[in-house]
Amino acid sequence: MKVNSLLNKIDTNNFIQQYLEANGIKDTEHFILPTPCLEQNWEDYPNIHKAINVLHKAIENNERIGLLIDPDVDGQCSAAIIYQLLAYCDIEPFLFFHKGKAHGLRLNYDEDLVQQIIDEEIKLMIIPDAGSNDINECGMLWNHNCQVIVLDHHEIEEKNRCAIIVNHHLSDELNHNLSGAGVVYKFAYGYLMTYAMAGYKLTTSPQKSEVELIKGWQSLVAVSLISDMCDLKSMENRYYVKNGLNLFSDKQANPALQIMADSMNRKGLTPEGFSWGTVPPINAICRSQNQESKELFFDALVGKGNIEDAKKTAAKAHREQNDKIKKMVEEIRPTLDLSHKVIIGYTNADNKEYIGLAANKFRGEYNKPCIILRPKDTTSYSGSLRSPIPIADKINATKLGYCQGHLAACGIIVKKSNLKKLIAWFDNNEELEVEPEIQVTASISPKAINLNICRDIENNKDMFGEGLPEPTFYINKNITEKDIQFFRKKTTTLKIIIDGVDFIKFGIKPEEEKELTKYSAFNISIIATLGTNTYENMTSPQAMISSFEVTPIENNDDSWEDLFY
Repeated sequence: MKVNSLLNKIDTNNFIQQYLEANGIKDTEHFILPTPCLEQNWEDYPNIHKAINVLHKAIENNERIGLLIDPDVDGQCSAAIIYQLLAYCDIEPFLFFHKGKAHGLRLNYDEDLVQQIIDEEIKLMIIPDAGSNDINECGMLWNHNCQVIVLDHHEIEEKNRCAIIVNHHLSDELNHNLSGAGVVYKFAYGYLMTYAMAGYKLTTSPQKSEVELIKGWQSLVAVSLISDMCDLKSMENRYYVKNGLNLFSDKQANPALQIMADSMNRKGLTPEGFSWGTVPPINAICRSQNQESKELFFDALVGKGNIEDAKKTAAKAHREQNDKIKKMVEEIRPTLDLSHKVIIGYTNADNKEYIGLAANKFRGEYNKPCIILRPKDTTSYSGSLRSPIPIADKINATKLGYCQGHLAACGIIVKKSNLKKLIAWFDNNEELEVEPEIQVTASISPKAINLNICRDIENNKDMFGEGLPEPTFYINKNITEKDIQFFRKKTTTLKIIIDGVDFIKFGIKPEEEKELTKYSAFNISIIATLGTNTYENMTSPQAMISSFEVTPIENNDDSWEDLFY
């Protein structure tokens, strides 16, 4: 097991500040307790006043307004903010839902959104969380007297003259790590500031106060940042996430997400809790082909549908998705080429909505980039890339493939004639080890694991996520079979006691159990996170095992174990 440690030494009495500083966060005091001063001014966004004025004119003229709901959690949250803003202004927009996992206005196998918009005689089309690079499509709408407002956070490839683009990438001074819903929030908040807060009467029958409306939007932004894997080291993102999680704790969040989080977030109201709880069922709805379910969920999200029905529908979609992915992964596995620095696998067009999830599973399993491909046409593949390091922009620079999305998670198109060249490029990339190192926070002796560091980590779980992962630790120790216990119910739980500290792993696999029972004494390398366990009013340190590796003992000299890393 090759590891690379962020810290050479650990200050167990001041660990969180030490960890933040090691991750490049200078103002640790504001990061730990963020305040509204970290929020960037909405007026600093290029084109935002123009977009606000165009929307207001369309509302005053009672024009037909269309709204596109992009098929992921960020897209749902983004569209929900716009819908609620329009509803507050007594406007009911025409909604466009994607069929399957498509983004923006681009023509695909399932639909021609541009033609649908033209057929519906939309005069103003709002595209949140997508659309910056849909230049030709925006031009077609422009030619049919339909204006387009794009509220997006994706990289801009070239200037779009046929739409009003509000995107933080248009200014070097803005937070480029903000989610789509974050950009939409700036716009919606700016609209209220421009008109409502200035005394302009926007609604004849307010269902909520403007303060309640804004709080709901802020909770949507927090969830979007978590779901879209935005960098949580950003000071503005930290404020939005902390503030949003507080709204959930105070029961002031978006009602649909509040109910889902309360019942689905088994790991709490933290980024990890949402990533494992509320987010996957919503994404499952977005990827499904059931348009009725999508509409049912969105209605609940914006406050006009039955939340319990929406929650049940999302949970059902998630169960069905898990079954499909499990089957799909086993079908893809025999096609995997593991002999290179990038994993290449193949599937068919029927699995297009779930290719990214399969690629992510293999990326995690082998800790290296994974590309899952399906035939696009006779000369090209399309598919998904998932990588442990940002790499999409570097692939685009080679001209051997075209990536669109995020730097470490995106869609990819590759000409069949270029695939071998792309694999060779990966193999020659010095950033990618043949046997990648596992990044950990530090190596630590079990004797150094105390309540101070465990509580410090546990009390700050609201800050851990993309860009600032929960601290992980490397432990290397000689143990015997007497240190190991197995607890069997529906699944098997492993417990290893090392120097008085319990190391726990739930749901261990049969092959892992076999490794642990092969020798009477052996060396074990462990990657673990730290927390506490309270039993009979006694609180003690506890380590949760992420992974481990067993090797026979070749040297019985244990003197090294007393070293403090």
